[in-house]
Amino acid sequence: MLRDLATLVEDEMVARQLATSDQLTGLANRRGFFDFASKSLALCKRLAIPATVFMVQIDGFEAIGEQHGPRVCDDVERDMAAIIAMTFRTSDAVARLSRNTFCVFASKVNENGCSVPLARLAANAAAYNQQSKRPFSLAYRVGTMIYDPTKHTSLRELVAAARGRLVIMHDMTSRQ
Repeated sequence: MLRDLATLVEDEMVARQLATSDQLTGLANRRGFFDFASKSLALCKRLAIPATVFMVQIDGFEAIGEQHGPRVCDDVERDMAAIIAMTFRTSDAVARLSRNTFCVFASKVNENGCSVPLARLAANAAAYNQQSKRPFSLAYRVGTMIYDPTKHTSLRELVAAARGRLVIMHDMTSRQ
């Protein structure tokens, strides 16, 4: 009886992990992100803790697919996921929301603190591009939105605002 219960609990944990994880990158998926980040946002609101959403989008993704194929696109997404994961804290909600778009909810990051993870992201991407043997550089756009409880009534609204602020961080360059 106890083994059956343990198996049931284990199966439930595996199902939850599969339902909230992105199989390609190992990051949270959209559902996992909104589950975790919504709770974090509620805590930030209740305790008046600053927070920021970072939206990161791989730039030139369609061109990579057209020139190098879907396997390379998958590799690029895994690589970008690793760069983002090493850039942000383990306490931040980090997810792949769609084919070439990632999102991070970072608590305790205000307007003054945004530059730190952005600089780390740029340095990590530059290091990746230096060692990469790919015929192109990994380029990305990033949009940030600082949480303002008077303007943002939900996490979805905050994420949409960050998406609307995507700007080119690195130009796509060819290596010859």
